[in-house]
Amino acid sequence: TYDAYLREHPADVTAAVERCELIAGALDREEDEPDPALPTLEGCARDLERGFPHSPAAVISRLGFIYGQQAISLGEQALADPQIALTDRDRAQIYRMLSRAQQSIAHPDAAARAARKAMSLDRSLDLTVIVGQRLLDEGRKTEAMVALSSRAEGTGFELQEKARKLADAGSFFRAQWLLGLAAAKPGCAVDAALQARLYGGVGKPQQAREAYSK
Repeated sequence: TYDAYLREHPADVTAAVERCELIAGALDREEDEPDPALPTLEGCARDLERGFPHSPAAVISRLGFIYGQQAISLGEQALADPQIALTDRDRAQIYRMLSRAQQSIAHPDAAARAARKAMSLDRSLDLTVIVGQRLLDEGRKTEAMVALSSRAEGTGFELQEKARKLADAGSFFRAQWLLGLAAAKPGCAVDAALQARLYGGVGKPQQAREAYSK
């Protein structure tokens, strides 16, 4: 369906991006080796690069299909290219991806800088776990506590990660608060070991023992 549409509308970048997203989703669900007759994600990404080199949507989509240094190189090139008309939200998305990529290759300083830049450009983004971890690494526990507890939104997994890092900072009551929010999320399985650690930290030894027994 997308192939037929794009033959008639070759300049429709949204359809071209959606085609790649469809292929990526199909590959994620594929248990066996993919059919060699079917289009590949690599080929689709190359089509995006050739057909829409200066499209923000195409660049951001391509970034979602690559990792590590390859993603860092593409993201930095896009940010520096004056022919790509990036909005602040587009730039925020690129910095978000750069932060994840830097984190994946163990560059925590660069990851934290990119995370701060992303959140400054788009207040709806929450990368405080990355920023908080870097502050903890630097021994700046109070600043880490402020950063990690500044956002109480996110998935159950994200909230648990914040709670875990708050515990590392010694802020057990704030961590308990965030873990409670995580537990209220549909489908969230609370880490019993983390819960036990927090009970111990807030002075509830009996509840801590019960949680550890789980």
